[in-house]
Amino acid sequence: MMGGRQAVASARLSVAPFLLVLLLFGPSVLLFVPTAAASVTGDLAIIEGLEPRPDATYDMDTSFIRPVVKVRNELSSTHAPRNIRWEICSGNWTSPPACPTGSDDGFGSSNAVPGGQEQVVSFSNTLFQPWGTGLHTIVFMFTDADTNTSNDRFAYTFDVESPLRDISVNSVIFDNTTVMNSNISYPLSVDFYRRSWAVNTTATFGWMLYNDTGVEVANNSTVITPPVATSQHYIVDLPDFVAPSPGDFELEVGLLDSAGDMNDWNNMASLSLSVNDSLDVWVETIRPARGTGAVIDNMTIYPYGEDSVRVVVGNIGHVPVNSTVLLSVMNLFTSELIEGPTPCNVYILPGESADCRYNLTVPMPANLLLRAEFSSELILDINPSDNWFQTQAAGRLVDADPTISEPIPGAQFDSGDSFQLIGQVSTLSANPVNFTWKLNYEEVIGYGRVTTATLPMGEWLLTLHTRDAMNRTQYASRMVRILNRISLVADPWIVSGEVVLMEQAEYIFPDPDYPPEGLLYSQLVSDGIRPLRTFDIGLNPVDNSTTALGIQYIDVTFDLSQILPVELPRDSLRLYRVASFDSAILEEVVFPNYVFIDEAADTLHLNDVEYDSGLYVLAGDLELANVSINNLEVVQGTAGRLTLEWEPGGDLDNPYFGGWRLYRRTNFPFLWPYANSSQFTSVLGTEVANLSAHANSWEDPELLESGTCAVYLLIALDRQGEPDYAHGMAAGWDGQDVNFQCGDAIAPDLTVSDMEHEITYDNTTGENIHHVNITWIWPDLENEVNVTWSLYRVEIVPSSMRYVDPLATDLWGEVGEEGRFHDWEGPAEWRLKVNRTYHYILVPTDHVGNTDYTPLDGNIETIELANLYWDHHQDLIPKPPPEPDIPVLPVIGEAPWLLVLYDYLGIEAFQSVALIALVMLLLNLIAIPLVFNRARGVRRIIKSEKLRAEAERDGVLIDEMAGELDDMFR
Repeated sequence: MMGGRQAVASARLSVAPFLLVLLLFGPSVLLFVPTAAASVTGDLAIIEGLEPRPDATYDMDTSFIRPVVKVRNELSSTHAPRNIRWEICSGNWTSPPACPTGSDDGFGSSNAVPGGQEQVVSFSNTLFQPWGTGLHTIVFMFTDADTNTSNDRFAYTFDVESPLRDISVNSVIFDNTTVMNSNISYPLSVDFYRRSWAVNTTATFGWMLYNDTGVEVANNSTVITPPVATSQHYIVDLPDFVAPSPGDFELEVGLLDSAGDMNDWNNMASLSLSVNDSLDVWVETIRPARGTGAVIDNMTIYPYGEDSVRVVVGNIGHVPVNSTVLLSVMNLFTSELIEGPTPCNVYILPGESADCRYNLTVPMPANLLLRAEFSSELILDINPSDNWFQTQAAGRLVDADPTISEPIPGAQFDSGDSFQLIGQVSTLSANPVNFTWKLNYEEVIGYGRVTTATLPMGEWLLTLHTRDAMNRTQYASRMVRILNRISLVADPWIVSGEVVLMEQAEYIFPDPDYPPEGLLYSQLVSDGIRPLRTFDIGLNPVDNSTTALGIQYIDVTFDLSQILPVELPRDSLRLYRVASFDSAILEEVVFPNYVFIDEAADTLHLNDVEYDSGLYVLAGDLELANVSINNLEVVQGTAGRLTLEWEPGGDLDNPYFGGWRLYRRTNFPFLWPYANSSQFTSVLGTEVANLSAHANSWEDPELLESGTCAVYLLIALDRQGEPDYAHGMAAGWDGQDVNFQCGDAIAPDLTVSDMEHEITYDNTTGENIHHVNITWIWPDLENEVNVTWSLYRVEIVPSSMRYVDPLATDLWGEVGEEGRFHDWEGPAEWRLKVNRTYHYILVPTDHVGNTDYTPLDGNIETIELANLYWDHHQDLIPKPPPEPDIPVLPVIGEAPWLLVLYDYLGIEAFQSVALIALVMLLLNLIAIPLVFNRARGVRRIIKSEKLRAEAERDGVLIDEMAGELDDMFR
């Protein structure tokens, strides 16, 4: 469908004047073109347009009209579905009923219509939005003609305005469901809906009343200027409704008139109502005001005293009644008036009832006749026959028979708290009854059927004493217990709680702790859960002489979010009692006690009526600490010693992580990893050590002999020392197997070759020092690796060098190479001294530190250090030095100036200057190439920048030339 705005806009652009004339008059001409024979059998008539509403006014900008039409089958046979078309156009096109070509239209279809039946057809898939204001016409038509074409087309008009100014009735605020009385004012208001209401536009609001013949019998109105509004509700208080007389009426209320309102069809609302002024009262019944209606001798028992007889009267008319009800008491057998008539004033609204209560103080026992009646002033009652009622009654004296309903049997109260005392007596007792409350029949603590009392701690006997209207006394008793109540709150752990006990006590609650480390609870192991936290709810007597606190129960609520990790499953939690935290014997808290986990509030509620030590263990499913062993290595040591080294990782500070357990065995290797606990049981019994969470090494105290190897397994423990086979590592695991780790306890047995010495004498510094140079050839290491040597010097060769300090350590060399050590004479005590014999001894050590300290002959070199001083000082008088020869230089020949240079070299100042000159020469040799390199880099940068600039200029020239060529060829 093409919208109205789009259609008109298109027409304005493309339709020629002569075509416009054709569009205007074409439909009228077509109506008079002879029609062909009927193409559809039957007679289906279009009888009414429902939407848009005929003669209604719509808003141009906000209205979206979905047409609705009513059709009727004029024949008795069922009519097949028919296609229906609608057209909407601007202006009045009802005569003849046709819109110009190009008008907005839409299509729909009826369903099958039984004979003589009507059907509403909606065009749900099409709609119309006005594009202009003013009068509009809608035409409904069948697309195919039937046997009667006179009713195949239906047209009417409606209006469109912008904006639509309208006041419509939304609802009437008035109760018309009750019967009203004439000449009584009833408030009346209407909820209207204002739409684009103009400023200073008055409106007349009111009501009109029509009787059952349609004649207006009353009206009232008021003129108001409604506030300006775009789209708002507007409640108007109309003049009060007053009916002039009884009867059935139709009340019309709403907007009576306004020049600013564009729609009349939605201005009023109708209500049906009834007005009735009839008066009719009746005495419904007479019954005992107290008791259950017990019967004796076929007569209902009425008790003696106050509030004995109850008379129920009602208003079954339609006007309020203010009157008097009289009760007369007569002898059943003689009809003699014994008491009364006793009046009771009543005010009864229509449809309501009222009670009158009377005392009965005639001598008893007695058989009576009770008569209740309205006063004779009700002359307008339309049915006076039901204005009285009488019945037979048995007046009897009944014992009070007191009982105590509060406190109930076994009741307990807190010391210092006030509690209620409620007494009961027989409903047939002789009223009034006096109530007196006493302790142990003696001390008065209160009066009245209901009172309150406050008692100290202990057990007390409450007694109730009653005295009825005939001065007869009776008793009732009840035991009560007064307890001490202490609030058990410990922020943030316990959010609420209390304990009820018989004695004064002091409450102590330490912060929740973790279960003792290493303490294994066998019951939890069998239950498949783990201990999580411990609670100590301490109650200590204030009086040291108190042996039992008489605790009735404790009731506490723990905040689990402050106690347990959030991810721990709450549905697995269980609470146990324990005699002491050192004990592993647990007792689960079960009925009659209870533990309730509120997962929504994340709380644990404990109610314990068997409180003992106040110590509890909370257990549940626990995800074991996520810890790991990284880089586990076995390091060999001396004498077959092995040391394990690793890097612990993960949640090592988790309070539920208990460290590591080390397993060791030498017979067969461990498995790794373990798929289940059954596999892991094979390692039980091989434990050798428990280590802390942050431990990173362990030295095996057992030395492995040659040929003996071991395997090691490091497993995580929980807080109770239970192994977690899923977290840990096996030493020597290569990804498939766990390999044995072997120690090295054999010291190397090696001997160097060609161990010799040379003694020299040095007097160049004037200190006359003897030097010793020891040399040897490094041997083949055979099966050893990374052998190092230590060199000792002794004057006497011992059997072991273990306790001798070496001259040098960590000596080593390639096989076949010469090793050497230089020693010299000096004043220090540990230096060489002349005229002594020294033995130099080499001792080998393998890579793990194994050493055989027994000296081997091939590793010993003995020297005798004689004094060589006189061998080098035969003549203490120095001989004059010979004249130096003139140096001869290649090519140059003799160079006597070198002698001068040699002389200058002995001068300290010359030496300093020469050294400075040498340093400067070296700096130049280093710095000049660096400067050249730096300059070369700068030149490269400058050159590259020049090339880039040239490239940019060339690019600009090319772009400019391209632009000029482009402009030229355009």
